[in-house]
Amino acid sequence: MPPSVKIKQTEIQYHREKLRKKQKDLCPLCGCVLSLNLPSLDHDHKTGAIRGVLCRNCNQVEGRILAWITRGARGKSKELYLKKLLAYWRKHSRNITGLIHPTHGKPRKRRRRKRVQ
Repeated sequence: MPPSVKIKQTEIQYHREKLRKKQKDLCPLCGCVLSLNLPSLDHDHKTGAIRGVLCRNCNQVEGRILAWITRGARGKSKELYLKKLLAYWRKHSRNITGLIHPTHGKPRKRRRRKRVQ
């Protein structure tokens, strides 16, 4: 493993392009073409380690999912929590209870914002 080097702000574009080409211009999560979808230089917010290039959408989703899983795991293993969540979804991929939630299928009411004048 190469030694870690902190890059300069002015080097972000260079490294983003270098990694994008290494990834064959594809987002590793959704598979979209990065050059057409505002690529982001993805990094670990704890360590600063650059992981690769994601499309803007996947970069935002990844950060939100991490925050939600951290919250859901309640201090326990995030990986175990995610495995349990996936198993739960698989188990309930079809309706095994035979019940439907009462709000399902109802049109949602939009909240009206008060105009400030």
